[in-house]
Amino acid sequence: MTVNYREVIKENCEKHSPVKWWPRFAFHYTDLANAVSVLSCGKLYSRISAEVLGLMANDNACRQVIDITRSSAKASVRFYFRPLTPTQYYNEGFKHPALRYDGDMNANVPVPIFLLFDLEKLLSMPGVKFSESSQSGHGCKLCDSVEEFAQFEFDKIYSAGWSENFDELKRYRHAEIIVSG
Repeated sequence: MTVNYREVIKENCEKHSPVKWWPRFAFHYTDLANAVSVLSCGKLYSRISAEVLGLMANDNACRQVIDITRSSAKASVRFYFRPLTPTQYYNEGFKHPALRYDGDMNANVPVPIFLLFDLEKLLSMPGVKFSESSQSGHGCKLCDSVEEFAQFEFDKIYSAGWSENFDELKRYRHAEIIVSG
């Protein structure tokens, strides 16, 4: 039986996500200051390109994590399959420096903004890859076919709230879509 992205997304909306609209979108998470740059230039850039062009006002993430993340991930535009990621939990809001993740001054997103994109269209673009967990740190396997996508554990990716298995779920809640550039 042939599967396509639309069918998988429809099934995720109906059966695998407590918030029925989440599976229809890819979420790009950033701080308000960075979102202003995105909207001003009309384009999303990778971390590396945004730094070179002077467009990134806020790092959004812990320096320790950024430093061990593969260059290929930092050279790509990254999206999540959902909002409410563990990274967002740790970094959002105005926090005193002593309360920031691992004491990192840059691990702070005072005003979080999510830009939403049509997931089916994004996944159908040439060269787009995706992973069942985060590309931060040492990353995980990248996939690029609808057959691989259909095998993801979407109950875990779209899970919400507290769980006794949170340590396992945490990695799935960071599932990503990677666009070169």
